Amino acid sequence: MTHSVMGSEDVLDFHLKCSEIQNEILSQRDPQLKRDYIKKYIEALNDTDGILVPEFENDDEWFNVDQPLSFRGSLRDKILVLDFFTYCCINCMHVLPDLEALESLHKDTDGLVIVGVHSAKFDNEKLSANIISAVLRYNILHPVVNDAKARLWHALGIRCWPTLVIVNPYGRAIFVLAGEGNRDTLKTFVTEAIHYYEKKSKVSHDPVPLKLMKDSIQGTVLQFPGKICCSANGKKLAIADTGYHRIIITDHNGIVQVCFGGKDPGFSDGCCSVARFKSPQGVCFRNNNEIYVADTENHAIRKIDLEQYKVTTVAGTGCQGTDMEGGQMGTAQAISSPWDVAVDKDNPNLLFIAMAGTHQIWVLFLADSQWIKDSFYKKGTCMRFAGSGREENRNNNYPQSAGFAQPSGIAIGKTSSEMEYSTLFVADSESSTIRAVSLKDGSVKSVVGGDIDPLNLFAFGDVDGKATKAKLQHPLGVAVVPQQGVLFVADSYNHKVKMVNPVTRSCVTIIGSGQPGHNSGLDGDILNEPGGLAVHPSGDNIYIADTNNHCIKQLNMYIMEFSELPVIFPGENKVDVTDNTKSDNQMVCPQKLVLDPVTVRPGERLNVQLDISLVDGCYFNKEAPNKWALYTEDAALRQAISMKNSGEIESLASSKLCTIHVPQYNKSCAVELVTECSIFLCDGSDSCVVKSLVFVQPLDVLITEEKSAREEVVKLVCSLSAKSN
Repeated sequence: MTHSVMGSEDVLDFHLKCSEIQNEILSQRDPQLKRDYIKKYIEALNDTDGILVPEFENDDEWFNVDQPLSFRGSLRDKILVLDFFTYCCINCMHVLPDLEALESLHKDTDGLVIVGVHSAKFDNEKLSANIISAVLRYNILHPVVNDAKARLWHALGIRCWPTLVIVNPYGRAIFVLAGEGNRDTLKTFVTEAIHYYEKKSKVSHDPVPLKLMKDSIQGTVLQFPGKICCSANGKKLAIADTGYHRIIITDHNGIVQVCFGGKDPGFSDGCCSVARFKSPQGVCFRNNNEIYVADTENHAIRKIDLEQYKVTTVAGTGCQGTDMEGGQMGTAQAISSPWDVAVDKDNPNLLFIAMAGTHQIWVLFLADSQWIKDSFYKKGTCMRFAGSGREENRNNNYPQSAGFAQPSGIAIGKTSSEMEYSTLFVADSESSTIRAVSLKDGSVKSVVGGDIDPLNLFAFGDVDGKATKAKLQHPLGVAVVPQQGVLFVADSYNHKVKMVNPVTRSCVTIIGSGQPGHNSGLDGDILNEPGGLAVHPSGDNIYIADTNNHCIKQLNMYIMEFSELPVIFPGENKVDVTDNTKSDNQMVCPQKLVLDPVTVRPGERLNVQLDISLVDGCYFNKEAPNKWALYTEDAALRQAISMKNSGEIESLASSKLCTIHVPQYNKSCAVELVTECSIFLCDGSDSCVVKSLVFVQPLDVLITEEKSAREEVVKLVCSLSAKSN
């Protein structure tokens, strides 16, 4: 099959025609009318209509396949969706769930093949090794080709990321969808195209030779950690283990104390092993026992309570929002891809959010508060603070008139003891700048990087200097060091950490060669797309989330010592329960036990008992801080347990924990009561381990006419050994 393309004028006409057709489709409010319009458009096409897509070249690099794909081979007689993307782009990330939904509807054996065409914006993104990391990080399961020279991009007249091009079995592009938010149109168009060409016996049902990158990688302790933060007392680190969809709490030596979430993504509140996240990024301590999380792909803000070992959603609905103003309360307010969070120590009732999905900075009120110009907001209000929503590098004295381009890292602080108000510093990734937002009046100013033209989002590089003469490449993280009056910046695509003086607007490299690597020491290539960083309260240690190296690095600024911080899960490691300096939170993700359902009636009493048998000669250490706690997502049951929902475990055999009165319900329903236990067991040598358990007790609430006063015993039964978790 010979492939060539039309002239540039013909390509432009094709895109204009597709734009008109898309507008016409969107104007059809009735789904059936939309399908009819699309069907009519496809049926009216001649075999030579559209743009003939050029054949892939022999030296193109492919990912997720066993061999290169071609129109002469595996792609012959297929319906194609070409996804033109660049892996830094938040809008491209937003399209991935649409493609995943389409893949679940139509397989390659149905005639559909999705091909990601990676056409890079940044120089760093042209490297195949970095594309592989992105394919793994975003769990892309379809073929991807590196369009490093943008050959296909230019041949098909692509103008923005993301752009989806639908190609018929004749190898001709017949429709284009630019931007995000086109899931329904994409699904309907592809479905109708498959049906139409199937009737013409023009659809191949042969499988594509897939070989997923994720099947060949070795396991690591962390996977693509995105962000890290340090508690005010310097004793705890919170790590966003983004690729494993969890938040890990360690001490300052990297010993894991507790883990929230699991390796499978999800969206659920509850105790540490029940809660689920999806690609969380930003983390920040409000105080030593309260952490806020930017749960990026769940489009939500989550709160972690380290005293109750509990996760709750405080903002966001779990679905991507398009609102650019906000003002709704908490979980009623839809938000879009929050990437980082920060709290002002001078006013800890305000949580600031880097809302990458709408190119803005938002604020969540954690308590009733007065704010700028003495305005008053109720607890839970979630709203836009700065940024118009247009993707640009625009500074302005009026925060709503300023423009950001995918803000991905924020930090709050004072760089001088003379400052009355704190400043919010922003790592604005797509403009490759560091920006400053005054928390006195919201004015937005440039610090370093970028260009004076607010629409130029290609002013990137790797140059130490001042103001706009300094150049960064897609910075993702920023931290304030008040002791020195400077900022540290994760210059991610330059694989460096840089120091910025916000007063003199100077920027200098601290560590990193400019090339990706994983060497030890300060020389050579030592970082690979670091996504976040945090500074110890003393100012002497910088913790770096070295994302593509799947680890945490640390730099001691006083002796300039650089090393990897080992993240150690205690597992079967021995715990000295006589050491009072150790946290009583010292546990890893507990074992989850789902019990058989119990039928209860309103008014009955539930006697919750612990009944644990010990094996292998171990014994229960009564001197240790053995604890239990109750949780539930049901509001009525939560009120019923509010008076007694935690306590000490005094024994393991038929040990009564508490009595609960089943509340009144309007109708029969099913609820869950969750009991979490932390138990210290010792073996014959008197060395001890922590055992963490979560019992999930389903309760079937039955409504009857007769009142019940009987008592139902809920037994939490299992066997434990000191040898294994």
